[in-house]
Amino acid sequence: MPKAPEIELQFLGGAGEIGASSTFMRVGDTQLLIDCGIRFKGESALPDLAPLSGERLDAILVTHAHTDHTGALPVLAEAFPGVPIYATPPTIDLVMILVKDALKLMNLPERESEIPLYTERQVDKLFDALTPQPAHTPLIINDLEITFSMASHILGAAMIHLRTPAGDVLFTGDYSVESQRTVPGLDPIDKHVDLVITESTYGNRLHENRSIAEQRMIKQIRAVVEEDGRVLIPAFAIGRAQEVLLILKSALRDGTLPEVPIFVDGMVRSVCDVYQRHVSWVSRSLRHATKKEGHPFFGDDILRVNSAKQRQKVLEHRPSITIASSGMLTGGASSFYAAHLAPDKRDAIFLTGYQDEESPGRRLINLTKETGPRVLQLGEQTVNVECRFDTYGLSAHADRMQMIGFLDKLKPRTVVLVHGDKEAKESFAANLEAPDVVIADNGDTLKRRYRLRGERPKALAQVIYDRTLEALGFDEARELLGPPGTPINGRRVAEEWFGSPPPHDLFNAFISRLEAFELIARDDKRRSMLWVLAPGETDALSNEAELERLIKSENPKGRLFELCQRLKIPLPEFQEEISGAHYVVQAQILIGARCHDSGAWRAAAQKTAEQLACRALLGKLTEIDDGPKVIRVLPERQAELTEKNPKGQLLERLMKRPDLKLELDLQPTPKGFRCQARLADLETAWYSASGKRLAEQGAADAMLALTDERQLFRQAKQPTQQPQALSGAEDPRTRLNLARQAKEIRDFGYTAIEAAGEPHARIFTLAAWATTHRGERLEGERVSASSKKEAQRLAAAALLERLGG
Repeated sequence: MPKAPEIELQFLGGAGEIGASSTFMRVGDTQLLIDCGIRFKGESALPDLAPLSGERLDAILVTHAHTDHTGALPVLAEAFPGVPIYATPPTIDLVMILVKDALKLMNLPERESEIPLYTERQVDKLFDALTPQPAHTPLIINDLEITFSMASHILGAAMIHLRTPAGDVLFTGDYSVESQRTVPGLDPIDKHVDLVITESTYGNRLHENRSIAEQRMIKQIRAVVEEDGRVLIPAFAIGRAQEVLLILKSALRDGTLPEVPIFVDGMVRSVCDVYQRHVSWVSRSLRHATKKEGHPFFGDDILRVNSAKQRQKVLEHRPSITIASSGMLTGGASSFYAAHLAPDKRDAIFLTGYQDEESPGRRLINLTKETGPRVLQLGEQTVNVECRFDTYGLSAHADRMQMIGFLDKLKPRTVVLVHGDKEAKESFAANLEAPDVVIADNGDTLKRRYRLRGERPKALAQVIYDRTLEALGFDEARELLGPPGTPINGRRVAEEWFGSPPPHDLFNAFISRLEAFELIARDDKRRSMLWVLAPGETDALSNEAELERLIKSENPKGRLFELCQRLKIPLPEFQEEISGAHYVVQAQILIGARCHDSGAWRAAAQKTAEQLACRALLGKLTEIDDGPKVIRVLPERQAELTEKNPKGQLLERLMKRPDLKLELDLQPTPKGFRCQARLADLETAWYSASGKRLAEQGAADAMLALTDERQLFRQAKQPTQQPQALSGAEDPRTRLNLARQAKEIRDFGYTAIEAAGEPHARIFTLAAWATTHRGERLEGERVSASSKKEAQRLAAAALLERLGG
């Protein structure tokens, strides 16, 4: 019986030092390197790469972008030319930013005495070697099947599962179990696992409740800001800074933090842009914000700091909040700001992440234990510390209980602890139930053999993949998923497509295909649940998104409801059903004895389908003929009728004929309004227009022509009444107007209105005046009333009394 192959692991870094990670793996003839970071103990240093001398590598796999996992990659890219370096697409973008920034720092004049860890030529070779690997898509290297899955630690972070002839291996990298504001929760690992290589950073600690930590931070920031203080939040450029920005945005939005400018400096600026480019890897809320606001982080309240000159101006802002890297105050923008804020009692420095034992951030925390003058060394500068400072548990790592729960669910035969200090690993190991727990130190070698694998039963799964999964096109996927709305169970959708529950690998491939179509987003916490994306949430449906925006601005449903209110008819009835990826809506409305129908309209969003049906119904209603006896007043006549003002002319003529009364019968119609004018025995046709005034003026113009034709106003004048002889029951304003027409006064009017009192109980005060033909101006007593018209009436009466005298 052939002997099963063996898994051999050599730990080049990451066991004894927090922040370094590199593992060489050999299975049969296949040789891989997983991560290769820089160690931060004293000065930055490369891991011991001597064991790789003379070895051949088939590939390098990267779990995530942090420098303690990627810092040595430029050296490897030159040492192993042509070897692909696989990482997720966001990780590649982040690595490029980190490496370029590190290279720039190495070449600063003040660091001439230091030997650079790598050169620009090595960085170029790294960029050529970086190869994107999507999540959940198997990568075949010789007889190994490798799958990346989301690890929730930072953007692009992944766990790496390797199916080998010697057993199934999982490299966790750094991970977080729960979702964060920026990234979804950990992908469930449903694959079989024999051997786990896991981080143990917080193997002896439990995290502070995240929600409580955020509330405590906002409360303390608010206290500083309300006293015109400046707040510095040193933050890791990748992950932590973005989490803090979203916490602050949320606090500004809900009012728990007053309006205050927020400045972003250091590498954080360029890292924030990477989130915008990889929306399929971020949380649902951040994806939505990106689509809605254009940029998920920057805006009117959150500003970039792009130069040294701007930094000086930021210091002048009180109050203000600044987020800057590095998170441990080891250099960069955060060190600059800390030097200026530390000596001021009004200001504060709030730390949000892990602080290395020898970092300025850790020394700042330790100052709480000291008495007397407190000083802090920031690079070459020593500063007095008078400001407030505190630290908050916003870790992106799983804590002891979360890691134990995760590993217990996997039930591996062997657990190897790396990436943690000795105390953390020993405490963690004592709580694990796995039969084989190994605490790995730098330089250790581990060999394990689990079972003979023989030929893999991949043929059938491959056939299913080729014939069934490849048949899932964009249109088929839309029909399968249905319209946007509540989350759907991804496993049930997969079962519906394949006809039976697919194996885990095939399920993940199926989900990856749906993600590639940009039709779904996995739930941040329940990763098997899927959210079907609406047109406005994905570029794949940009045409439908544009239709939604257009129909929303038109708002035909609102216009139709207004029409129903004007016509005093029942609101339309809607018939709705779901057909594949769309809602199908039909609207009907009853006018008189006739039912009008919109026809069926389809859209991905229910509201859009309703709006489309209402638009069609409005179009049909406006096509209804006004009838043979209705004359349409065209909009082109509006300017002419406004200038002519036939309604005003009629009313002015009627002042001389109190025995006549003009009636304007105004009625709403589907197209707007219609109006008929009646005066004495004269009656016009109906005139329709889109607006009330235009319809009235059209009818009034026709009546004006009829009165001229009948010479209705050329009858003998009515006897003119003297103002003082008129009945007190008549409107005094009318009496003044009659006096002007009888040329007893030249003109009359009212003084400027003075308004006082509360908006709901206004009091209006004014006086009426009149001018005589001799040029005299007479003014009545000032009067007050609760309405303008009543005040004018009382003022006119007071003036008439004076004129009568």
